[in-house]
Amino acid sequence: MDKKFEDMKNEYLSVAIPEELEKRILKSIKRHRTLKRISHNAIFLAASILLLITTVNISPAAASTLADIPFLNKVIKVVTIAEWKETKENSQLNLKTPKVTGLENEALSHALNQQYVQESKELYAKFQQETANEAGNYSLESGYIVKTDDDLIFSLGRYTTEIKASAAETIHYVTIDKQNELLITLPSLFKDESYINSISEYILNEMNQQIKAETGNYFIKNQNDPDGFEKIDSSQNFYINTNHQLVICFDEYEVAPGYMGTIEFPIPTEIIKDHLVSDLYIK
Repeated sequence: MDKKFEDMKNEYLSVAIPEELEKRILKSIKRHRTLKRISHNAIFLAASILLLITTVNISPAAASTLADIPFLNKVIKVVTIAEWKETKENSQLNLKTPKVTGLENEALSHALNQQYVQESKELYAKFQQETANEAGNYSLESGYIVKTDDDLIFSLGRYTTEIKASAAETIHYVTIDKQNELLITLPSLFKDESYINSISEYILNEMNQQIKAETGNYFIKNQNDPDGFEKIDSSQNFYINTNHQLVICFDEYEVAPGYMGTIEFPIPTEIIKDHLVSDLYIK
């Protein structure tokens, strides 16, 4: 079985898996944090554009400097590089490994695609481990969903659903600036960390309103639940929707009972507009 799975992805598995994607992002942010404002001089402009398309991350302020420069509409696509299905007695595996295509930023596309391959390998190994000595019901499924794909933003989510005694779903999003080929991180959208409190206060208010209206149930930090939700952090899962609105996301069971599934909170731009570096991405 292992050999079959490897053969399906030999183009990618022949290349060494890189460090965690987060480490690449942090390293790139530090490397380009002192990036200067682009000059109008043609030679310096060309050099600056080259720098921008080769970095993995940059702030919206720097990206917006290029907003008025005409670009051809870029087409970023996601395809299934490998799909693996397996059944063992009462257990099922269904893995779809995405591949992001159309990026000229090879460092970014390589990091993303190798990360997806690595995740699939780990999920396959987990399935084999879980079903090695157990005859019970077990299901593991992973796929992807495109949330936003317009002229500027591409948001892709990779989900995993595991069913054993109960079901649990996780989903992780990446959001790309298509014009400048940059991976957008949550901190890069804001001037400083003050956005954390503003967003957290809004989410807590929404949670409490739903609890009061009996339309939702959440784990909120208090004396009875010291591990409940208190605030987001800089690594919070998010995407930018088709209305160019920030959406904060939580995995199943992370802030609510399992029956509520994965949780999303669209954040009104009015609440965060004063914290934003620019209005390039969030409208």
